[in-house]
Amino acid sequence: MKTILAIIVPACVVFGLAIANIAYSAKTVNIGEYVHNLEQKNIVLRLEQKDLDEELATSLSLRTLREEAVAQGFIPISSVSFLTAARPVAMR
Repeated sequence: MKTILAIIVPACVVFGLAIANIAYSAKTVNIGEYVHNLEQKNIVLRLEQKDLDEELATSLSLRTLREEAVAQGFIPISSVSFLTAARPVAMR
């Protein structure tokens, strides 16, 4: 009886460790795949952000704003004058 237990117990321990090793390896592979997918998504999002930054810079340029304003019927600025304290706009 002791010889059977001496064989079965270590065999069960080895079998359990083998199963745990397989499960751990599968989990490691899944985590690796998940990280790889995140890295790929990060690359795509960085490229999209770069495109959006360029689009934003273009749309906020003064030349583009002027062109869009004229296209919408606004008159281009020919001269600029500033209000000073010497020339009040309204009286109380």
